[in-house]
Amino acid sequence: PHLIDGYKYDMRVYVAVTCVDPLRVYVYREGLVRLATERYSDADKNLKKRCMHLTNYSVNVKREGFTMGEGAAEDDVGFKWSLSALRRHFDEQGLDFCEVWARCKDVITKTMMCVESKLNTLMKMHVPDRRNCYE
Repeated sequence: PHLIDGYKYDMRVYVAVTCVDPLRVYVYREGLVRLATERYSDADKNLKKRCMHLTNYSVNVKREGFTMGEGAAEDDVGFKWSLSALRRHFDEQGLDFCEVWARCKDVITKTMMCVESKLNTLMKMHVPDRRNCYE
């Protein structure tokens, strides 16, 4: 996996579907980056180390040494970053965040294409007024 200073991480990207017919999807440019709290190793003996492989806040917040920034000015401190902080980190490392972001949007597009028909059918069956549905 791609690592940040030796730690696995995930990106939480927020998507809003404001209309199903026609399909209208918005991707928010900000999001979260959650880091595992134990440095990654692919050795078999480490497979059961939850804090090495999982990035869940609920798992890692209990680990000694867990930290995170206190506000927007500290969005790259500790084990919970903003997506903007990840962009800056990529720039500092000479990595192309635009390519990663394009791939994320591609996954979102393909996911929506896969569920669009079923979602459209369910909306027509269960939501009498499409302006009254938000989840």
